[in-house]
Amino acid sequence: MDLGATVCTARSPQCLLCPWSSGCAAHRRGVAADLPRRAKKKTKPLRRGIVWWIERPDGRVLLQRRPENGLLGGMMEFPGTGWTEAGPQGAEPQGAEPQGGPPVAVTAEREAGTVGHVFTHFRLELAVRTARTDDRTDDSAVGAVWEDPARLDRQALPTVMKKVARAALGRDNRRDNRGSAQRRGPERE
Repeated sequence: MDLGATVCTARSPQCLLCPWSSGCAAHRRGVAADLPRRAKKKTKPLRRGIVWWIERPDGRVLLQRRPENGLLGGMMEFPGTGWTEAGPQGAEPQGAEPQGGPPVAVTAEREAGTVGHVFTHFRLELAVRTARTDDRTDDSAVGAVWEDPARLDRQALPTVMKKVARAALGRDNRRDNRGSAQRRGPERE
């Protein structure tokens, strides 16, 4: 008989049916329904970064391949900064803003909003910036490609980068993994 699955359950123990109730300390103290106590979930650390949607005059956007090892290994992404650990709750991230800039010369840089994503061990907030460039360099040798936004589905884009694309295109990101609506910046010209 499996008492833990059928009789001594977490929220509604059936102590009257249990053959061990006379020797049960929780039953004697009247706390059987409160056991086992659920462990509080640890707050996942927050990391922040900046990501760019860089568009050429022909409408193609810049993608680059992530390193093969590590998180999202080998997948495509829009260029951005590293993801830095945020400071204490409510404080500015350590170092204020992630360092780094777009990999090509850009003009008309604009804020497109913020996207959130939750990974197994941390939460991520990415500030999305849109920009234009006249750079027509073919960087395929280093894992970068210029892709037509209508064909992004051909690329191995992780969900967080799909959220970035929706924000850059001014589309609603539905709800992020934290359940809050996404903020959008000014509309693109």
